[in-house]
Amino acid sequence: MKLIPNNMLTLIENVCTYAEQSLIEFAINDFNDNSEVLSAKMISALSKGLEDSVREAARKGLEQFLQGFEEEIPKTIPFQDQAWRRATIEGKDILTKFGEIHLKRGLYYPEKEPNPVPKKPLGKAWVPLDSAWGMEGRNATAEVVEGLLYLSASHGAKEATKSYNKISGLDVGVTRVYQIIQNDGQRFKNYVDENREERWSSIEVPERTEAFVVSMDGANVGLREAGTKRGRTKKRPETEAETASEESKQSCYKNAMVGSYSFYTNEETSDHSGETRMSPVRLSSIYTAKMPEEKFLTFKEENQEVIQIIRGEILEDKGMVKLLIMDGARPLWKYAKDSKLFEDFDWLLDFYHASEHLSTLSEAIFGSDTAAAKSWYCKWRKKLKGEEGAIKGLLHSIGYYGKKQRLRGSRKQTWEREKGFFTRNQAIMNYAIYYEEGLPIGSGPVEAACKSIVKARMCQSGMRWHRESGANVLNLRVIKQSDQWEQMWSQYRENAWNLRPAA
Repeated sequence: MKLIPNNMLTLIENVCTYAEQSLIEFAINDFNDNSEVLSAKMISALSKGLEDSVREAARKGLEQFLQGFEEEIPKTIPFQDQAWRRATIEGKDILTKFGEIHLKRGLYYPEKEPNPVPKKPLGKAWVPLDSAWGMEGRNATAEVVEGLLYLSASHGAKEATKSYNKISGLDVGVTRVYQIIQNDGQRFKNYVDENREERWSSIEVPERTEAFVVSMDGANVGLREAGTKRGRTKKRPETEAETASEESKQSCYKNAMVGSYSFYTNEETSDHSGETRMSPVRLSSIYTAKMPEEKFLTFKEENQEVIQIIRGEILEDKGMVKLLIMDGARPLWKYAKDSKLFEDFDWLLDFYHASEHLSTLSEAIFGSDTAAAKSWYCKWRKKLKGEEGAIKGLLHSIGYYGKKQRLRGSRKQTWEREKGFFTRNQAIMNYAIYYEEGLPIGSGPVEAACKSIVKARMCQSGMRWHRESGANVLNLRVIKQSDQWEQMWSQYRENAWNLRPAA
């Protein structure tokens, strides 16, 4: 039989004693129901009493358990090739899953220094107890930090605090939660950035995968930066108050970039008429996202790493179709053309984006909400999806009706703009080939990601972001929505809570 260490025997004894004392106090002072008569109210009160008693017993037991290690640390110990001496004792409050504990820890300084106790207590101090269990520079345990970061991936600090307190039964202040989100969110982001290759190399391709699809898009995020206002104000501000008011109105919205990397298979489906065809089924998706930046340089850098790793280490010898599907944003297509990343990809302009342009064009030619506009739109939308080479016929029809209708004014301007759109993108509108094979022709995953990753979290009412703090939160959101939380957090925790062993 395995022997239990003495400190664990002490912990067990202490926790049991504290729990018993707490339950006795609860039974005497707080439990007013007749325990001999079963009722929902009685069980609810009893459940809360048990929960509070166990939590308090665990909190006190953990506090004493850790304090016991501090008492065993000698006054002088070797560290970093020299002797360090305990110069003073300082208390520290640490938030745990059971509540806050208070530890008295020794602060150690090199013996060779003439004055080992600096005016500012922490200074260059080494705290062996904090170091031993990875709490240097921290005031919350890994379990607490993970819970708060996970909640903040979906909610702002206030809402995350409310949710955490409701779930945990604790009463943590929002200011403390905000500090944890910022500090540990930054640390977690740094770890993810430094270990991108490991993150992407661990991706598993679903067995039935027929196609790998890359899409990129942007979503506007409000920044705490003064934006450039267009046009002149109606009235020039004459006082400082009016000037401040004008400046407060300045807001800056810029594009955060999102990339989606999806694996598809195809399955036979039937429509309302009973006709069967192969249809695309998305098996899984993973994402990248970056806060607004000049020429989205770090987004391009990570996107390149992702695709190189997935293509070289994951898709090697699998022989599947590789598709790049995006909307009509010219900077993104220019990026694709200038990069060698997508040389072996088939390129498609998102079919549903093309359909929107087709609808606008039909109204410019035939008039808004007319039967002719609807008929022409439906005809060519169906042809684009079902007939190979239909784009050439569409361009001919656009030119023909543009002349026949003798367009003027804004309708002619719209016709010219949309004609240019289809002419410019005709090489990436071969939808029928992929539609027939049951492959995707739309950039749905990245459109959804812009909403679920960026808009849902970063664009809640009144939110404005500094780029750095926004990047920390956006990283949490990306990891969560990519279903990579358990993988990345377990790796990060192992690294971050074992910074250096005590001597």
